[in-house]
This record gives sequence, structure tokens and C-alpha cells, in this order.
Amino acid sequence: MGTHIHVSGLSYFCTDDTLRQAFISFGTVALAHVLRDECGHSLGLGIVRMTCSEDVERVFNAHQLFIVSGSRVDLWEAAEPEYPRDGRIVAVALRGRQAVQIGQETRA
Repeated sequence: MGTHIHVSGLSYFCTDDTLRQAFISFGTVALAHVLRDECGHSLGLGIVRMTCSEDVERVFNAHQLFIVSGSRVDLWEAAEPEYPRDGRIVAVALRGRQAVQIGQETRA
């Protein structure tokens, strides 16, 4: 298990600090970041990085309803990047966990 948690369904008024406070009871939060557009408006998405994978495991084992800034949010673990041996670039869909080739062979 990695150390990153992706969050969707955030209120458009959610701040980085509010997001951090929602996860602090599970361990040390190294980063809590609400994604914003070029005008500074929230996209309703966030990334939380915990200091260790055990903290992330505690979050997912809690099986609780997560409410951040008054909004029920969905959590998922970021897919680990895949580095195929043949040099192809592979992207992994977050929800379906399906690998898709998106590029040609890379050159060393």
C-alpha cells in the first residue's frame, strides 16, 4: 500500500488545512492539497499524503463515512505506476484499474 490517498467530492470551499484536519486522526499527514484550476477555484478533488503506508491502511480499514467541509467524499488509493520491461508507457485507470498503452516505445 502506498502513502497517497485521492479524494473526490470535496466542497468547493474546502481548504488544504480542512482536508489535513480530516485525516490527522489516522496518523501524520505529510501533505494535504486541494486541486484548483488556473483561477484558484477548487476542482472538488484532493490528494493526501500520509507519512507511512500503515496510516493509509488505517484510513481504508476505518470503513467510515468521510465528511470534509460538510460534503461526503470518496477515497481511493492511487495506482502504483507500472514500468513495463519492454519500454512502453502504461497508464492505469484509477477506478477500473485497467492498463492502457498510451505511447510508443521509449528510447534510452
